[in-house]
Amino acid sequence: MRLVCVVALWSCLGLASACSRSPEATILIAAPAHTVASRTARLSLSISIPGQLTAKSHGTVDFSAHRLSMVTKYSALRSDVNPSETTVEIRIIGLDLYARSAESRAPQGLWSHHTTGTTPGGTGFFLPGVGGVASNDPTAMLGVLRGVSGSIRTVDKPELNGVPTTHYRATVDLKKAEAKAPAGAQARFDEMAAAWGVSQIPVDVWIDDAQRLRRLSFSLELSRFRSASGRSLGCSGTGSIEFELNDFGTPVTIEAPPPNQVSK
Repeated sequence: MRLVCVVALWSCLGLASACSRSPEATILIAAPAHTVASRTARLSLSISIPGQLTAKSHGTVDFSAHRLSMVTKYSALRSDVNPSETTVEIRIIGLDLYARSAESRAPQGLWSHHTTGTTPGGTGFFLPGVGGVASNDPTAMLGVLRGVSGSIRTVDKPELNGVPTTHYRATVDLKKAEAKAPAGAQARFDEMAAAWGVSQIPVDVWIDDAQRLRRLSFSLELSRFRSASGRSLGCSGTGSIEFELNDFGTPVTIEAPPPNQVSK
């Protein structure tokens, strides 16, 4: 079992006319646009493979400026997984991604720089190839809601962090999400389906009264994960993802690291 399985989990989630959709489907499909319209938010992300690995992230996102800042702590729960614990800090500025960690190839304390295939905020979709740098943007998971398919069940109406929400249970069809994705992002859903080994994903979604996404959670069987060449990654177990957005409209300042702190 390797850390690549968590990265894959993260990277890790026919068109009907609007008049034929159920009210619940209309709400879920519209949620990405309503969420991004709030301009900024605080985010958290939890990835868990019971008995093996966990990854917990927190940060902020500026949807309007296409900027994201996030710190992720990875913890291995098995002695044969290396490293046992590491923290990764990333910043996304438009198409530029900066990352640093103790295990980085960049000199100690310096940021590495990469160019990603899309901007943060769910306006497109992240490259789901295993280890792809753009997979570090969890806000890209907003795009999967465009693929809501079949029946949708209203579970309950809980409060999350003091905010009233409606909890829905639905299935996301990655083919439908692909068809509704912006031009240039559609092929990436095929890549994600191939990497995850699934075309449909059961999801739980919490939407607030402003029709913004508050929480998205789902699980995947890691034994299905494949590399870009179709080779099994040798992962095992069930991985779960829980993504949350809060404090919409909060003041956010996210800047690129100073040039003298970026590895050449």
